[in-house]
Amino acid sequence: MHLEIVVQGPKSVDHVLERIEVFLETVRTEIEEMPLEEFVKQVSGVISELEMKPKTLTDRFDLFWDEIESRQYDFADQENEVKVLISIKKKDVLAFYDRKIRKDAPERRKLAILVHPKNEDQEKIEEIIKKNAEMGRKEKEIKDVDELRQFLPFYGFPIPAIDLKPIGIDPLEHKEPSIPEPE
Repeated sequence: MHLEIVVQGPKSVDHVLERIEVFLETVRTEIEEMPLEEFVKQVSGVISELEMKPKTLTDRFDLFWDEIESRQYDFADQENEVKVLISIKKKDVLAFYDRKIRKDAPERRKLAILVHPKNEDQEKIEEIIKKNAEMGRKEKEIKDVDELRQFLPFYGFPIPAIDLKPIGIDPLEHKEPSIPEPE
């Protein structure tokens, strides 16, 4: 599970990141102050969307392919989400929000990908990174995706619904081919 926020614009990176945090706190406040009837209506809307059958064969294919591509193989994923949503309470959503999404949430993991224009001054970028490091923010400029993979700890994927070996691995014991004896 992840929350993805995409922002593009002329404002500084620090300004955008701070506005995202303000937005996330505003969303929590809206959930907290939301009347129960509105909360139930929102949950019902999500359930209706999840229960909607794919309209085309391509939509159905995409649904299954997403499970295969992510190696989760949970083809009943939407049905399982509906089962959870039927019994969800507002306090459950707020507890999840406080545990995973809020700025100081104990289980929160944040990855901010900032793309600088080619014509931006490299010295200015390095100065911003240095200033933020002095303020205790952990930022590192990555110029290569492989470098990101080496230095940033990721926390793995959820356990797949079906344990399948990756393509190319023969689950059967490998035996040397036998050559038939001439008669």
